[in-house]
Amino acid sequence: MVISVRVSDEAGNLLKEYAEMKGVTVSQLLRAAVQEQMDSEYKFYAARKEVMKERPVYSMKNVSSQNKLIKRGKKRKKSAAK
Repeated sequence: MVISVRVSDEAGNLLKEYAEMKGVTVSQLLRAAVQEQMDSEYKFYAARKEVMKERPVYSMKNVSSQNKLIKRGKKRKKSAAK
């Protein structure tokens, strides 16, 4: 598959110089850069998905109920301490 990318003359010259410095073609340079970015983002989203599986998700209703229970528990402890 062929994909064209338009860049400014300045960006094109920088890409050519950088590719020459690395000893690769501009196509190889861009291919490697895009692949690296995609791999990095894929790993990030895959890890995030795993973390979200392990962490419970609370609704505002659940959080509000939990806060009420915690406050009641603290009041009971204070009453028992007296």
